[in-house]
Amino acid sequence: MRVLRLELRAFGPFTDRVLDLSAGDAGVHLIHGPNEAGKSSALRALHGLFYGIPERTSDDFLHPARELRVGALLRGATGEQLHCVRRKGRKHTLLDAAGEALDEQRLQRLLGGVDAALFERLFGIDHETLVSGGRTLLEERGREAEALFGSGLGRVAVHRVLEGLDASADALFRPRGRKQQINMALVERAERQRRQRDLELGAVDWEQARAAHETACRALAELDAERDRVMRERARLERIRRTRADLELRRGLLARLDGLGERLHLPEDFGARRQQAEAQRIRAIELGELVSTRLTALEQELADIVIEPRLLAAGAELVELRERLGSHRKAAADRPMLVARRDALHARVVERVARVDAGAARAPTEALRDWLDARRRINALGERREALWSELQRARLARDEAARTVEDCERQLAAHTPPPSLAALELALEQARGAGGLDVDLAELKVQEHALGQQCTDELSRLSGWSQGLESLVCAPLPEFDALEHWMLRADALALERQRLRERRQGCEREMVEIDTEARTLGIAGEVPSEAALTAARERRERHWQALKAHDASLRLEAGAALARQFETALYEADVLADRLRRESDRVQRYQSLCIRREACERERAACDLAWREQEIAEGEFDAAWRALWQACSVQEPRSPRQMRGWLGQARRLREQGERLTAVREQRQLLEQRQMHSVDALRRALLALDRQGPDEEGMDAWMSEAASVLDTLQRHARTHETLLAELERARQRRERAGSACEQAERDWSAWERDWGEAMARVGLAVHSLPSEAQEHLAELAEALQDAREAAGFQTRIDDIDADARGFLAQLRERIVRIAPDLATEPAELALHTLDARLEGMRARQERRDELLRQRDEARRQLEKAGSASSSAETRIADLCRLAGCEGFDALAGIEERARLQRELEQQLIAVEGRLMETGDGLALEQLETEAGAAEIAGEALLEALARLERRLDETLDPERERLLAVRVEAEHRLATMDGADAAATEAEEIERIDAQLRDQCGRYLRYRLAAMVLRETIEGFRRNHRDPILARTAEAFARLTCGAFSGVESDFGEDDQAVLVGVRANGERVRVEAMSTGTRDQLYLALRLAGLEHHLRQAEPLPFVVDDILVQFDDARARATLETLAVFSAQTQVILFTHHRHLLELAREVDPEGRRIFIHALDPGA
Repeated sequence: MRVLRLELRAFGPFTDRVLDLSAGDAGVHLIHGPNEAGKSSALRALHGLFYGIPERTSDDFLHPARELRVGALLRGATGEQLHCVRRKGRKHTLLDAAGEALDEQRLQRLLGGVDAALFERLFGIDHETLVSGGRTLLEERGREAEALFGSGLGRVAVHRVLEGLDASADALFRPRGRKQQINMALVERAERQRRQRDLELGAVDWEQARAAHETACRALAELDAERDRVMRERARLERIRRTRADLELRRGLLARLDGLGERLHLPEDFGARRQQAEAQRIRAIELGELVSTRLTALEQELADIVIEPRLLAAGAELVELRERLGSHRKAAADRPMLVARRDALHARVVERVARVDAGAARAPTEALRDWLDARRRINALGERREALWSELQRARLARDEAARTVEDCERQLAAHTPPPSLAALELALEQARGAGGLDVDLAELKVQEHALGQQCTDELSRLSGWSQGLESLVCAPLPEFDALEHWMLRADALALERQRLRERRQGCEREMVEIDTEARTLGIAGEVPSEAALTAARERRERHWQALKAHDASLRLEAGAALARQFETALYEADVLADRLRRESDRVQRYQSLCIRREACERERAACDLAWREQEIAEGEFDAAWRALWQACSVQEPRSPRQMRGWLGQARRLREQGERLTAVREQRQLLEQRQMHSVDALRRALLALDRQGPDEEGMDAWMSEAASVLDTLQRHARTHETLLAELERARQRRERAGSACEQAERDWSAWERDWGEAMARVGLAVHSLPSEAQEHLAELAEALQDAREAAGFQTRIDDIDADARGFLAQLRERIVRIAPDLATEPAELALHTLDARLEGMRARQERRDELLRQRDEARRQLEKAGSASSSAETRIADLCRLAGCEGFDALAGIEERARLQRELEQQLIAVEGRLMETGDGLALEQLETEAGAAEIAGEALLEALARLERRLDETLDPERERLLAVRVEAEHRLATMDGADAAATEAEEIERIDAQLRDQCGRYLRYRLAAMVLRETIEGFRRNHRDPILARTAEAFARLTCGAFSGVESDFGEDDQAVLVGVRANGERVRVEAMSTGTRDQLYLALRLAGLEHHLRQAEPLPFVVDDILVQFDDARARATLETLAVFSAQTQVILFTHHRHLLELAREVDPEGRRIFIHALDPGA
């Protein structure tokens, strides 16, 4: 079905807007509109036309909702046309052109029964769907089955549907789960069934149970009263036994404390404080004496040091004088040298002036300046000489060269002959060039053929398990992938069963180890008693009893006594076992449970061993059948089915490479034939010109030789024409060269005249060369420079004399002021003496400062020692006052008495604490009274306690436990007689759980069945439609990526599942996860187009609506996408909406004549 015309009568921003989409039988209708132009409204209008305008719509902002109208002229695949209009409403919303109600079935027939959801998934795609599809491919990691199946469903993410079904089923039930709904319901149902069985009792004699209960209660009350009396007496005697020793110790401690007299309340650190105070006093006295001695010595040394402040103050002046003295000495040393250099320069100047003009009456300097004034004139003439002389020589050479050139041209022209005709050679060479670079093509084909052959050889060598050639592999009856999948499933099932059996047996062994460990743990506390051991003990007791009864009293007394002892021993052992069975009932029950579990584990391990042997038989049969399958293909040692699946893919790719190798070989042979025809034509043309062919074979060699011959002959013809023209030009140059030579001769004569006048002015010969004149002038300039340097030396000598006089006067004045006793000494010697005095004075000053610092420090230490001594005396006085004594010597004794009192009090506190803990809450006085009233010896006390213990253990406690058991049993029997209602409640709960389980199990089966059916459907779709869809996907993908990828192929992933990979132009395979985001989007678009094309072969074609999917495509791939959609439009109508204007320019570049892409402007106001 096609939309020939879309009428936006009253919808969104549109009023009576018509889009004519009838142009062309195939092509893309590109509908462009800027932002806010109503592109989204037009999309919703098209959807509303097909499936009704929604009840709630946002397109009624301009027109009232009841007046919304959108119409179209539609044409079906059979040529049937339908003009309809859709209005907003609930009933009869489809109208004809006259406004009358129209049957919806007519429109539905044109739509081919496609509902709104399917239309959106299959026949609509926007940018969000494109990006989501690329993201889905990444999440599925390019799995082939899901990608192909998803391309047929459109927008549906198949892997998410499968994950959702599996997650929903796992939330209901898992075989070993605990928190799933069905698992929890089964556990609850089993527990309620157990409680129901316990509650369902028959009619029992309730009265007997009640009477037994009352009797047991009365007997138990009487027994408890007697037992409490005995336990109180036992507690009293036990308390007396526990407290007797501590009470005796308490009385002794109190007596010792009374003997020490009045209590001294001294702090615990009294002794440490006393020792610290004494040590501090002694250290302070010793430090004071030492510091006093040191202070006296410092005062004496300070008195012996004498300081001269005037000399110290003049230190900076003396430093300055020393520095200036160095400069003075250097200048005095330099003066004789300066005088000598001045005199030498002056003598050299006089000598040079006399050599130029011996009778000059002027001063040498004035004469030098006058001669040097002519230097610029001489320099200018000297510079012109080279140029004029070169020009004269060049003009003479040019004149002679022009004459020789004329002669050479005439001679060459006489010897040159015209070239032959080149038409035949040019034609043959042009035809050969038209055939292209056959040598390059042949070389490339040979390289390609060699590379393919080498690649096939390498791949064949890497094909493990195959020992024959490539031809045998091509002819081998290799199995199909579908058959291998069947073998893979069987192998996986066997491996899974082997793993399950291994885990099952390992579980048994682990449980047996745990059981043995727990049994050994129970045995650590002693052998666990058992009913069998008790039975054996009782049998021994009975045997001894029978032997004792059968003993004849007339026999020896020793034999009777031995039998009695044996009977007593057997009786004791039987009673001990019975008591242990009662006391250690939990331990016995645990041990019996462990024995039962171990027997079950042993049976389970035997069953596992049997199943393991059956598993090995099944695996052997599978392995034999698997080997037989591959031996038919000449593969003697096949690997596992999963590995052989990859091997099979490698073998099939090797077959394809062999086919490509054959095609390349045929193409090479065809090009060699074309090369032979072209070479024959070139050979005939060269023979016609008496030329031989090249030594090398090959098309390029013949073309190169022909081109070389043609070029040589063409140059020969051009040379003949050039010689004629060159002869005429040479004659003209000869005339111009003669005139230039005459002018150069006149210029040279004028220069010689000016040069002679200049040389006479400076005293040189007329024929002197410029280099000689320059050398003479340089000598005069050096003489002038010497005169200037001599004047500079004289100025420096005068400055040195003036500085020396000033420095010596200033030095003498300061020596007289600082040290008058050195006034008669030479200045430099006096300065050295002052330096030595200053150094000594500075050393004494530093020593004096150090002594002053040490004296101050000693005074501070002396004060500190006095303070420490006073502080120690104060602390000692405080301690004496605290101890209540007069002097320091009595402190040690008082301190010792206080220590003994503290120790005795601490022992008393500990004893009384133990009495409070062991005295059962009685006061100390009550314990003393109780111990004094009980006049009973230690051994008698122990015997009384033993009698009470025996009565409790042997009489009262066993009887009480028996009565408790009777009462509990009676209470249980009475309670179970009233359990009918509770049993009915449990039955109702079981029915509720059963109903819940039926619902949950039904949902679980539906989820699992749906996932299984979906997976089988996906796999069936892949098997049935893989080849056509994958082929079309590869073509579209190569076009969409502008040849960056040559296609799409199937490969195997890490889990051996078929996955889609992109193949680059160089053969490199790229997984989906390695592609860029844009490339994945284009792969998804290629899958959608291929899937839709496959669908259209069996269904009514509907318009494919594309909404701005080129947002993130670059210009090249956007252009390729437009081209792809134009090709796809041959299958069905394509309507592309966009608001990007540059796509219009790209569309015009793709289809300049407008035959495949039709542009429409979407403007509400148009």
